[in-house]
Amino acid sequence: MFKEGITKYAPKITGTEVTVSAVDVAWFSGRAQLKDLVIGNPDGFRAPTAVEIPDATVAVQARSVLRKKLVIHSIEIERPFITYERQLSGSNLTDIQANIESFVGRVKHHFGINGEPNPGPTGGKKLQVNELVIRGAKVKLALTMLGGRGAKVTLPDIRLENLGRDDEGMTGPELFDVVWKTVVKATLRLTDK
Repeated sequence: MFKEGITKYAPKITGTEVTVSAVDVAWFSGRAQLKDLVIGNPDGFRAPTAVEIPDATVAVQARSVLRKKLVIHSIEIERPFITYERQLSGSNLTDIQANIESFVGRVKHHFGINGEPNPGPTGGKKLQVNELVIRGAKVKLALTMLGGRGAKVTLPDIRLENLGRDDEGMTGPELFDVVWKTVVKATLRLTDK
């Protein structure tokens, strides 16, 4: 069910193909593990993928599953491989960021003043993420004119805390937007040196 949800809805957010090989959920402990999550590249880029995540773990406050806001204790993303592919008109990461921002804008448009969904696409259940950590990320700086090949660098670990902590929380697309922007900013800072 979760695997199908990821592969069905994530492409609508990123505007690219998204796959995951396995999702293991332990309901009683409130933990889920994702294996080999892959975010494809937008059209026009040569590298086969934008992001490859071999392992990610999510720890959820079990009693919040039935509440208005799902509380996630932690999201731990281990050893992602990010391809930052540049061409004259921009980059794969900024193209995906534009797709995410567009989707979030459409979702916000369909929420009323009190946060209640209007008819149309929504962002789903509201979330609170107490801690999100990305460890051991590798970035490949690739150029389209070189067929997507390039040099590799290591990204410093990223830690985000208290996302959606207010009463309203945040939607899944809004969370994805914050995380993506943080990763892109860190990648640009590292690769533009």
